[in-house]
Amino acid sequence: MRKLATKSLIYYSLFAILMLGLATPLFFWITQKLYLDDVDEAILLRQKEFLTDGTYTKLEDKDLQKWNAFSRDIKILPDTVNVEKGKIIQQVFYDKFADEFEPYRVLYREITVDGHRANLMIRINLVESEDLIQSILFIDGSIVVILLLGFVLLTKLISDRLWKPFNQTLEYIAKFNLEKGGQPDFPTTNTLEFDRLNNSLNKLIGQNLKAFEREKEFTQNASHELQTPLAVIQSKLDLFLQNKDLTEEQAHILQHMYDAISRLYRINKNLLLLAQLEHDQFSQNEKLQLVSIIQDVLPYFREQAEEKKLTIDIHFDYDITIQTNKGMFEIMLNNLFLNAIRHNVKFGRITISLTKDQLVVANSGKTEALEAEKLFKRFSRSTERAESSGLGLAISKKIADLNGFIISYSYLKNEHNFTIRF
Repeated sequence: MRKLATKSLIYYSLFAILMLGLATPLFFWITQKLYLDDVDEAILLRQKEFLTDGTYTKLEDKDLQKWNAFSRDIKILPDTVNVEKGKIIQQVFYDKFADEFEPYRVLYREITVDGHRANLMIRINLVESEDLIQSILFIDGSIVVILLLGFVLLTKLISDRLWKPFNQTLEYIAKFNLEKGGQPDFPTTNTLEFDRLNNSLNKLIGQNLKAFEREKEFTQNASHELQTPLAVIQSKLDLFLQNKDLTEEQAHILQHMYDAISRLYRINKNLLLLAQLEHDQFSQNEKLQLVSIIQDVLPYFREQAEEKKLTIDIHFDYDITIQTNKGMFEIMLNNLFLNAIRHNVKFGRITISLTKDQLVVANSGKTEALEAEKLFKRFSRSTERAESSGLGLAISKKIADLNGFIISYSYLKNEHNFTIRF
């Protein structure tokens, strides 16, 4: 991808070459015409001087051979030569010194020598057209090179200074983080277009900051307000389910309601967690040994794994030390371990591998790859499970992004692999 200054330089250069290409034939035609006009005037002047001098009137027939031998461009020829008289024409003559044919402008006129009619020939050698074309092309080429060098130097000297406010604006935009807030302080410039750009960006960013704050505030308020009524409904349904007088149909309906409310409770809790992450409320970091924290978290999932008869294989090749918030990292591990259990098959397998720079949680399960581009989006689920909120992997992705980790998915050897690179 080219810089704007480079693109401008290319356009200027192409325009210069095009203009010179169009102007060259015109320049050649005008130059040649002016040159021929000057030559024709010189021929007419020589004719006037020759006739005024009157030397030719004293010549005899026997003197013509000597005259023509010594006079290169003014010759007296016999009247027997059939030529067009009184008009300047262009003719080619052989030059024995140059050993080639050269172009001339020639004027023939009838005069009287020693009582006989003769033809006066006055000629001037022309610069060959090929030489003229080569000279013009050389001049044009030199102009193109000089222009290109000038454009390059001018672009280099001026572009950095001219585009400095624009580059500063780009740096501010690149560093701007909507979640961290804060209105960028764009520099004041003396260029109208850059000032308009900065003012428009300030206005746009301000509107987005307000909208983002309103969205976060609404999410937090809604989540907090929903927690209590959802907990009440869940507890009441739990009491109903313990009633021994319920029919089988009633118990079935209440169980569905309880499952739906439980899922809604988890979604609300996870949305609140996402809002807290976006507010950077997990800012207290500490050094963590991954082997130790994995060994602390894993026992909480042993019971769920045993219900599905799952085998858990652990491979710790290295013990990595990372700087992060412990609670936040435990949430990410919980989501990955829980995901590996929920989306596994009975008598399946879970493999936890820790290498020099990454943690991999792999599980058996669905015998086809999942849509990786949708997997870490909110409410994106590979299966419609009641116990799944559709937010676990989105939360894990958010935690990874906040810590500068890279989380990815792959399907290898009939296993679903979730990899965290540190």
